[in-house]
Amino acid sequence: MKLYVEIENMNHLIQEVEKEATNLYYFDLDYTVLGMEDRLFYLVNNKTINIGTEFSISELINPDRKPCNYIFEVKEIKKETSLVVMVFKKKEVI
Repeated sequence: MKLYVEIENMNHLIQEVEKEATNLYYFDLDYTVLGMEDRLFYLVNNKTINIGTEFSISELINPDRKPCNYIFEVKEIKKETSLVVMVFKKKEVI
Protein backbone atom coordinates (compact mmCIF):
# COMPACT_ATOMS: atom_id res chain seq x y z
CA MET A 1 0.00 0.00 0.00
CA LYS A 2 1.39 3.40 -0.97
CA LEU A 3 1.00 6.28 1.43
CA TYR A 4 0.46 9.79 0.08
CA VAL A 5 1.65 12.97 1.77
CA GLU A 6 -0.23 16.19 2.48
CA ILE A 7 1.50 19.14 4.15
CA GLU A 8 -1.17 20.73 6.30
CA ASN A 9 0.31 24.19 6.88
CA MET A 10 1.74 24.80 3.42
CA ASN A 11 1.50 28.61 3.69
CA HIS A 12 3.83 28.64 6.70
CA LEU A 13 6.34 26.48 4.81
CA ILE A 14 6.16 28.77 1.76
CA GLN A 15 6.79 31.85 3.93
CA GLU A 16 9.90 30.26 5.47
CA VAL A 17 11.24 29.14 2.09
CA GLU A 18 10.68 32.61 0.61
CA LYS A 19 12.73 34.16 3.44
CA GLU A 20 15.73 32.17 2.20
CA ALA A 21 15.16 32.99 -1.47
CA THR A 22 16.52 36.50 -1.82
CA ASN A 23 16.41 36.45 -5.63
CA LEU A 24 12.95 35.23 -6.63
CA TYR A 25 13.73 35.78 -10.31
CA TYR A 26 15.98 32.70 -10.36
CA PHE A 27 14.07 30.74 -7.74
CA ASP A 28 11.25 28.29 -8.49
CA LEU A 29 9.14 28.03 -5.34
CA ASP A 30 6.78 25.39 -6.73
CA TYR A 31 9.68 23.15 -7.77
CA THR A 32 11.34 23.47 -4.35
CA VAL A 33 8.19 22.68 -2.36
CA LEU A 34 7.29 19.83 -4.73
CA GLY A 35 10.79 18.41 -4.19
CA MET A 36 10.22 18.47 -0.43
CA GLU A 37 6.87 16.69 -0.87
CA ASP A 38 8.53 14.06 -3.09
CA ARG A 39 11.21 13.40 -0.47
CA LEU A 40 8.58 13.14 2.28
CA PHE A 41 6.60 10.73 0.07
CA TYR A 42 9.73 8.57 -0.27
CA LEU A 43 10.43 8.68 3.47
CA VAL A 44 6.92 7.73 4.62
CA ASN A 45 6.88 4.83 2.18
CA ASN A 46 10.31 3.48 3.16
CA LYS A 47 10.41 3.98 6.94
CA THR A 48 8.31 2.92 9.89
CA ILE A 49 6.23 5.92 10.88
CA ASN A 50 3.95 6.81 13.74
CA ILE A 51 2.11 9.96 14.75
CA GLY A 52 4.79 12.32 16.04
CA THR A 53 7.58 10.95 13.82
CA GLU A 54 9.79 13.81 12.62
CA PHE A 55 11.57 14.11 9.29
CA SER A 56 14.25 16.60 8.34
CA ILE A 57 14.66 17.81 4.75
CA SER A 58 17.90 19.68 3.98
CA GLU A 59 17.67 22.40 1.37
CA LEU A 60 20.12 24.94 -0.02
CA ILE A 61 17.88 27.64 -1.44
CA ASN A 62 20.31 30.54 -1.52
CA PRO A 63 23.95 29.77 -2.39
CA ASP A 64 25.01 32.91 -0.48
CA ARG A 65 23.60 31.51 2.78
CA LYS A 66 23.93 28.32 4.78
CA PRO A 67 21.68 25.32 4.05
CA CYS A 68 18.56 24.84 6.16
CA ASN A 69 16.81 21.85 7.62
CA TYR A 70 13.06 21.94 7.28
CA ILE A 71 11.49 19.83 10.04
CA PHE A 72 8.18 18.04 9.45
CA GLU A 73 6.12 15.94 11.85
CA VAL A 74 3.52 13.25 11.16
CA LYS A 75 0.24 14.62 12.51
CA GLU A 76 -2.23 12.03 11.27
CA ILE A 77 -2.29 8.77 9.36
CA LYS A 78 -5.57 8.20 7.53
CA LYS A 79 -5.57 4.49 6.76
CA GLU A 80 -8.84 4.58 4.81
CA THR A 81 -7.40 7.04 2.27
CA SER A 82 -3.69 6.08 2.61
CA LEU A 83 -2.90 9.70 3.46
CA VAL A 84 -0.20 10.91 5.85
CA VAL A 85 -0.86 14.44 7.08
CA MET A 86 2.43 16.23 7.79
CA VAL A 87 2.92 19.51 9.65
CA PHE A 88 5.82 21.83 8.92
CA LYS A 89 7.29 22.58 12.36
CA LYS A 90 10.36 24.75 11.92
CA LYS A 91 13.38 25.73 9.90
CA GLU A 92 16.88 25.29 11.32
CA VAL A 93 19.95 26.88 9.78
CA ILE A 94 22.77 24.32 9.60
